[in-house]
Amino acid sequence: MGITTEKITARIPRQSLRDSVHQRLLEGILSGRLANGQELSEVSLAKEFGVSRTPVHEAIRQLTLEGLIEQTATNKSRVVAFDSNCVQEIYEMRKILEVAAVNRASGIINPKQLEKLAESAELLKCALEDQDWANRALDLDIKFHELIAEASGNVRLNTEIKRYRLLLRAFCQITGNRLNLMDALEEHLMILNALRSGNKIAAANAMAAHIDARRDAVLSEFYPDAATA
Repeated sequence: MGITTEKITARIPRQSLRDSVHQRLLEGILSGRLANGQELSEVSLAKEFGVSRTPVHEAIRQLTLEGLIEQTATNKSRVVAFDSNCVQEIYEMRKILEVAAVNRASGIINPKQLEKLAESAELLKCALEDQDWANRALDLDIKFHELIAEASGNVRLNTEIKRYRLLLRAFCQITGNRLNLMDALEEHLMILNALRSGNKIAAANAMAAHIDARRDAVLSEFYPDAATA
């Protein structure tokens, strides 16, 4: 069956259509509004979101690659069971990949790029009252993780991190309240300072702690019992 506007509401913005559809569907899966086993109609979704079928098809394909949607024997898209264990597994993979990246990047990351990013983080820390602060914080998060992944010098590692970034970016959007974003900013600064000082161990530990904290934020939002267990 298709989904209704009561389950996923509001038309999405025209920019980054695939990403926007991906995020909206992910929110539905995480919250349980899209139930395990529910079939998704590309035609119905396109109509509800006010877009063509192409971005809907692309978003469903991405979610299929991420293991959140499956194709049935009759070639229909169906929501896969998703729970707190899935969130923990996703963040476990993220930790493996991004700790490896920061380890490789330490000592070889471009100092000018590092200083520029650290300066942006410090300026953002002093601009908490700005109206667009949350969007700037989310933009900085993207630049931060992209810089470290690229600086790792490992093309395949960078590719795998990028494969998870769309999914994780949606998580960031979902849990992007001011307190969580402020915490994430402080965590970014700890990693940046460790990289600036050339302390590989401290950078790796700070990255691991950062990812654990972001995992706990997602669990607290959607699976509070698992977060406190």
